[in-house]
Amino acid sequence: MTKFESYHPIFTAHLELDWLTTTSLGQITQLLNGRTIANVRLDGEYDASRTADLVNDDMRQIMQSQALIWAVKDKQTQVLLGIFAITNLANNEPQFNFIFEVGIAPDFISELFDHMIQFTFKELKQSSISLLLNNNQHNLMSIIKTLGFSQIAKSAKSSRFQLFQ
Repeated sequence: MTKFESYHPIFTAHLELDWLTTTSLGQITQLLNGRTIANVRLDGEYDASRTADLVNDDMRQIMQSQALIWAVKDKQTQVLLGIFAITNLANNEPQFNFIFEVGIAPDFISELFDHMIQFTFKELKQSSISLLLNNNQHNLMSIIKTLGFSQIAKSAKSSRFQLFQ
């Protein structure tokens, strides 16, 4: 497998994915403290120091080939739209994790997920992808089902989805 640090930047028709270190701490902090759609838990307020710690930890995971984590920007405006990660790669059990601005266009989410599905299967040579969503994220559930994910488990708060190549 290619060293993970070579997987940037990545471009889709409308999006640019690059390491968090290419985005200002202020923009990342604003995203983490704003209204978001996420499948990861954000505890408490983020200041510059806490955000820097998060970025450093994320880059360490990339350099140790444990995860791939990108800032997602609108390619035309360079506005930060979110953070996207593929985690659990060391265990060959890739999972998609994300934090998006509330106002991100559903078409952008669909474009991003479609591209990253292909990337995970073709470039990372994985055979399945899992994804955990809160049960109130109906729009995201619709998008991922359209892309082929199947629900494999459900609890009172969340549902787990999986996609096989």
